[in-house]
Amino acid sequence: MSRPVRRDATNLILTVRPLTAAGLPIGAIPWNQAGFSVHWRASATGDWTSITLASGVAGVYGLGHWVHIGDGVHQLGLPNDAIVAGDRTTIRITTATHPLQYDAIDAVVGWGPVEAMAIEDLASDIADAVATTLGSIRLTVQQQLTLSGSRDITIVQGDDYTRAGIRIDLDTSDMDDPLVDLSTYHLVIAVRTATDIIALRMDIAGDPGEHYVIFAPPSSLTEDWPTGTFAMLYRIEWDSNEYQTLGDPATMIILPFDIEPEDIVDLPVTP
Repeated sequence: MSRPVRRDATNLILTVRPLTAAGLPIGAIPWNQAGFSVHWRASATGDWTSITLASGVAGVYGLGHWVHIGDGVHQLGLPNDAIVAGDRTTIRITTATHPLQYDAIDAVVGWGPVEAMAIEDLASDIADAVATTLGSIRLTVQQQLTLSGSRDITIVQGDDYTRAGIRIDLDTSDMDDPLVDLSTYHLVIAVRTATDIIALRMDIAGDPGEHYVIFAPPSSLTEDWPTGTFAMLYRIEWDSNEYQTLGDPATMIILPFDIEPEDIVDLPVTP
């Protein structure tokens, strides 16, 4: 899966989470670790170009700056030359003891329903103020047909949740203004599987102090999701391509149980 970015994007900070062969986060990777390198190439046939890495500061763009944010998630200051309008750029991450990692961005016009996980430079007074405010939001998750209070989500592969979605309540009671209106923002759920990123954006509904979203992916999406247990992030989107992650990573469990219509047998009616 690739990440759409603006055709004229510059000073792009890309978030990546390198994984082991078992699909688990590798953890913190120092920028100068032996055997570690990052390359990029435009289109499928371009030459690989090495990115000169350096230490950096979280949330601040720097060419080649590599920063561990937490739980194996890193930010990379992507060279502006790597963003080619109308083309796909592939990023390759090499470590000494783990499989090659690949990510990709598409420099296209507009944004689709699945939003990019790349962020631009947040170094502005407004961004800092909003990020500080949203940092105190807490989440509770409750499936509408159960009484579960976990932040984790369990999905059955192939199930349709558009008629009975998963309600996610946003607890703002610890904020300076518990009745802050979040209805102009969105909540993005982002899941990193062994081979892909699942990222879905939802409108924030409800009145101030009682905000919530409904996570309701259709079967056309869930039937193609890989099965397993994956780290999941809740992220407030407060502007185009600018996010604030809420709390520590949760877990999404995707169970293998897609049923085809021809597999279903009708049972007789019992009086």
